[in-house]
Amino acid sequence: VDGENTPLYIEHARFGLCHTLMRYNRDLLDDSFRNIVSLTHPLRKFDSQNPVLDVQITRLGMRAHLQREPATFGPLQGSFRLFRESPFTYPEYLLCGSFSPFYAGYDDVMTRLGCSVGVMGLKGTGKTSFTAAKILAIGTSKRIIPVQDIEEIPVTAYRKRGFHIASVRVQSSDVEGATTQEVDLVAMANALLRVGEACLIINEVRSRTAVQGVLNILNTQPGVFLLYNLHAQSLHDVRDRVELVFGMPASSLFATDRFSFIQKISFGRAGSNYRVIENEFETDQAEHKFVEIFQFEHKDAMENSQLKCSFLRNPEASARDLSKVNASSLAKSLDFNYVPPALERRAKRTGTPVNEYVLEAFFKGRMYQEITAASKKLSNPYLRGMDFVLKCNSFVNNKLKEYEKDHAVDYRTLEKEWAEAFRQMLAEETRNFQSASAARSAE
Repeated sequence: VDGENTPLYIEHARFGLCHTLMRYNRDLLDDSFRNIVSLTHPLRKFDSQNPVLDVQITRLGMRAHLQREPATFGPLQGSFRLFRESPFTYPEYLLCGSFSPFYAGYDDVMTRLGCSVGVMGLKGTGKTSFTAAKILAIGTSKRIIPVQDIEEIPVTAYRKRGFHIASVRVQSSDVEGATTQEVDLVAMANALLRVGEACLIINEVRSRTAVQGVLNILNTQPGVFLLYNLHAQSLHDVRDRVELVFGMPASSLFATDRFSFIQKISFGRAGSNYRVIENEFETDQAEHKFVEIFQFEHKDAMENSQLKCSFLRNPEASARDLSKVNASSLAKSLDFNYVPPALERRAKRTGTPVNEYVLEAFFKGRMYQEITAASKKLSNPYLRGMDFVLKCNSFVNNKLKEYEKDHAVDYRTLEKEWAEAFRQMLAEETRNFQSASAARSAE
């Protein structure tokens, strides 16, 4: 909304800016904005002293950004963004070609091991969505607390499925330094960690205070499980901004185990936009360096491009298809260029060999790909949703514990049992989907 009596327009993912025939006069805008502001009472105000407001309308799944004078020359302006009812899952990312099956499995394993992650990218690349997708990998056995000023991570969707998750609200960066009833991000994060061990998810680290607070938490409480996202284009960009803009030494970044960079790419002038993992780094805390473990090869078309795995020579690690790859057959043929430093640190803490975690990543990657392939074959998008993915992931995680002996898993037996279990789960889900479709048709 650019102002009263001006055409409202929609920013479409495919078609860009689309003007509509609808116009709101001053009275309609006043009523609309007043209703939105009433949802924030008494925490936030929207007046001449507070001319900017950013708020989440939970009931509508919408984020609203409002502006008035003196932030404008008089007209009321605003933007409204709709959120998905449920977060993305790894199979949905595989369907979009955002990364490879092995990367999906590796990210699942490293997240479940409690590695801290910084998700980086420019505006609109999907940092929050990718951060939220990791919650499924964390599982229902850990305490998870998203720390947000705008409720972008759908906590209710996870809570309904048995996750121990409780969102907290902190002071927005646009009112930082002002007197409000909201607690600032650093104070809230420290308070939450004093309550007990938890995975903290800090969404949209924007301000100097927030960046300094996140890095201080990671450096003063080593091993804390922290996921956060930050606007940045490259590792070089992150280091320069930490030193020159936020006034902290670049070495403070080594407390974060992993950095994932998301990029929006296209092929040709009229090509569609794709959001992909451009590269990923792990920190070598002993040598004080960043080690690149994944890198996206951008070629002439999406189907020819691939996310290459740098630490394995096995071609399967960079393949777009793992349907014919078995973890049991790879057990004796894993060929390492080097061992990823963050993975090596976790392996030493758990006493489990590195190759066992890599085999688990291959197994999980194939599992996610099988879910994606089944959803396409059966034309059932619900197979890629939270419920079915969580059901499959929970089954596999439980079986990994059952078949582990002397820190090694019997993948040959596990693969046979998983194949039969997956067939049965697919049959049950298909029956439920067909019954629901028939009921909707009858209505």
